[in-house]
Amino acid sequence: DNSLEDDTLSNYITIRPTSETEIVFQEIETTCLKDTSMSEYIRKILHDYVSLQLNEREKIIFYDNYCKVKDALSKKKKLYIFTNNTSLLMNPYKICTSKEEIYNYIVGKAEFVSNSALMSIKLSVIKDMFISEENYKLTKNEEAALSESLKIGPEFVGENLVEAKIKFTDGGLKMYHKCYNDRPIPKKFDSNTNIMTFYNTVDHLFIYLKQFGRHAIVLEPLELKEKMDDFFTKAYSAYSNR
Repeated sequence: DNSLEDDTLSNYITIRPTSETEIVFQEIETTCLKDTSMSEYIRKILHDYVSLQLNEREKIIFYDNYCKVKDALSKKKKLYIFTNNTSLLMNPYKICTSKEEIYNYIVGKAEFVSNSALMSIKLSVIKDMFISEENYKLTKNEEAALSESLKIGPEFVGENLVEAKIKFTDGGLKMYHKCYNDRPIPKKFDSNTNIMTFYNTVDHLFIYLKQFGRHAIVLEPLELKEKMDDFFTKAYSAYSNR
């Protein structure tokens, strides 16, 4: 909650030095405490932290990896990246946030054992990372493709994009303005017909639109229309057979 009362943090959080943080506390006492106490100083830091956008908080939590990405970008060095599920060698193009300003993504060309692909990966899912000594250079076509994908959002880099037309009810339009998480941005909106035209991936549109039920009808493409039809047909069958 960004509207914390002044004494909330002091009432509920106790911070004590440990052997690992003792030197940090000593540095704070030496250089930062002039007209304030240690508890007041820590409280102000925490208050400033919770006032930040989520993506800015993420940069603090994963500061070491964030700095490695920035360093690799400036030096044009490849990055070894490890998550719980995979490992890859990334040729980074940018580190940027989603339109909702929630997550940070490393965007670029990933090299795997048998292939390579343009993709993005969340900063928050990375367990370990280090900078390679190997330099890289993205082709003009790769940079153009990455730039085009980023217009939609970093989370959709490397996906196959389609043009989709969706007709919303008046209730659906209200839902669209409220359901902001992973919300696709339309290329065009016809206010006379409530039809939005998107340039996005089928999977992203499907995941987002299925929460609208009858309030969002897919006009095209056929692949998305059939996917929505199959989803709601199975849902109806599951409930009608109970």
